Amino acid sequence: MKNNDFEFIKNKFDNDNITAPDCLDKEKISEMISDKEQVKLKIYKRKSFKTIVSLVACFAVVITAISVAKPLDKNRILSEGSNEISTFSSYHQIENEVKKIEKERYEYKANGSMFGGVIGGIEKGTDSAEGVFNIASEAENDYAQTNMQVDGVAEGDVILNNGKYIFFADNSYSSEDCEVKIYEGTDVISTISIQSDRSYGNYINDMYIYDDKLIINYDKQEKSEESEEFDYSILDYGYTEIYDISNINEPVLKDTFYQSGRFLSTRMIDSVLYLVTMQSLSSSTCKTEEDYAPVISDNDKRATLSVKCICYAENPNNASNMVISALDVNTGKRMNNTKAVFGAGTDLYCNKNNLYIPISTNDDSENAMIQVFRVSLTDDMKISTCMVNGYCRNQFSMDEYNGYFRIATTSIAGVRTISNNLYIFDSELNKVGEVTGFAEGETIQSVRFMQDTAYVITYEQTDPLFTIDLSSPTNPKIMGELKITGFSSMLYPIDENTILGIGYETHMEYGSDITDGMKLVLFDISNKAEPKVMDTKVFKDVHSNAQENHKAFMINKAKGYYLIDYGSYSFNNQKEKAGAITFSIRGGKISVTNQFEMKDTSASDCRTTFIGDNIYAIDYNGHIEAFKYK
Repeated sequence: MKNNDFEFIKNKFDNDNITAPDCLDKEKISEMISDKEQVKLKIYKRKSFKTIVSLVACFAVVITAISVAKPLDKNRILSEGSNEISTFSSYHQIENEVKKIEKERYEYKANGSMFGGVIGGIEKGTDSAEGVFNIASEAENDYAQTNMQVDGVAEGDVILNNGKYIFFADNSYSSEDCEVKIYEGTDVISTISIQSDRSYGNYINDMYIYDDKLIINYDKQEKSEESEEFDYSILDYGYTEIYDISNINEPVLKDTFYQSGRFLSTRMIDSVLYLVTMQSLSSSTCKTEEDYAPVISDNDKRATLSVKCICYAENPNNASNMVISALDVNTGKRMNNTKAVFGAGTDLYCNKNNLYIPISTNDDSENAMIQVFRVSLTDDMKISTCMVNGYCRNQFSMDEYNGYFRIATTSIAGVRTISNNLYIFDSELNKVGEVTGFAEGETIQSVRFMQDTAYVITYEQTDPLFTIDLSSPTNPKIMGELKITGFSSMLYPIDENTILGIGYETHMEYGSDITDGMKLVLFDISNKAEPKVMDTKVFKDVHSNAQENHKAFMINKAKGYYLIDYGSYSFNNQKEKAGAITFSIRGGKISVTNQFEMKDTSASDCRTTFIGDNIYAIDYNGHIEAFKYK
């Protein structure tokens, strides 16, 4: 505080014939704040801001300057395109934010309003999905490998195979344990049990195979203190265990890591595994100020993340920490660059250079905004950010190509006026181009970026496919539009001129849209201004994981077919069915070559994989059946 500030306050009291209290003595205040952290306060003026400052306000400025913890400036909302970063200065500051959000949510609930929640549901020129869909590599493969959105950036799954053995995460147990079953053909040859210890339950999120290592990522709920009953003292942790499977019959646990929160998603680039978890915070669970910060543990070496490594989203609508860390599975060591963001992420997009995570920043769905956090994987996890209107559907709503970040969103404004947008940002996350307000009254169902073109599916009662030209980032334009019935929830590029849509057939019944089966649509995009439908196939009363999960869509390039799972439930005979469908695409036609049905399953859902001529279907109880491809 400057000397003239003291004189100003003293003169204000003298002019109004008011005796200043002893606590405002110049020397006493100087002693109080001499060893305290100095805080610069910003005042954001509004149109109604008064020019005359009261004596009470002057007194408040002095008291605030004495405080060590700087309050968050929650009156400031970042504008669209802003890329400022805000960081915490103390654990106490995080505690205050959690309690504030809890209070706001209680008031929403008491008033009968919407109760918080997350709205929505993530090298230049080399990391965007280009042409054909990225599946492990472009080489012909004789066994199934997990689909990737970006070439060279592996994504974990609950079913894997290495050309000889199948690994399946069995989360079906009603008890607290889960397990990984390892099959040779249809025989279980070994099992890895994920057992509970002071736990309410475990759940395997995904797995990776790297050389002779099996990496298992699972969520675990633990009691924060000994208790015989379920209470609020429950903590979530994301565990990573690395097993040596060089002897497949006896896997050996080599390394164990964990960090606060449940898994949002993971990615793996070469030997480096990137982990993103969401730590829910509650004043009833956190007993000390440090409890509001994430913890990380490497082989039982536990540490609390420094407050310097925690930044926050503007006006977050969830009391959560998003924890981002990296570890090398070869060395068994975590890298010293773990970061956290206060706010709940919805999904993530990742290439070899950057990881992008969108966070919803308010509870008002009619004015929803997303703050996108970019984490640099090549610059020590440096974080930068930008803001856009609306919310995004999933990871495919985001993409980076030639140094430009692109994101497609659906926004709601006014009296529930729905429209859609596509924004483009440069390498500094400055907005340089946009297409806004298209497909009014409809919502985005799927997006696919292919180099300089975006393909966007929206839906209300018909299924429009929009083609958007992105060749000029500062001037993107809608080139073409095509409408059909139903909608595609996932888009899978087949080649540079063809996209396959997998989604839902729909019909109107009693004034509402009803989904009544799975629909395959083959789009001709050779003329981007006039996309066309080449062929369709409808499977009535059938669903597939491939409608929402790109990892369930597999290509056998050696045999030239596509593989998806299916499930169905017939209300007439009360029978559940599950199995595998193979189809080929030639000459603009979709040809179903096989539809295998599991004989012994009682489930209406499964996952599929293949090794050579054998196709395997595994239901979620771990029951496996094999079929010969014809």
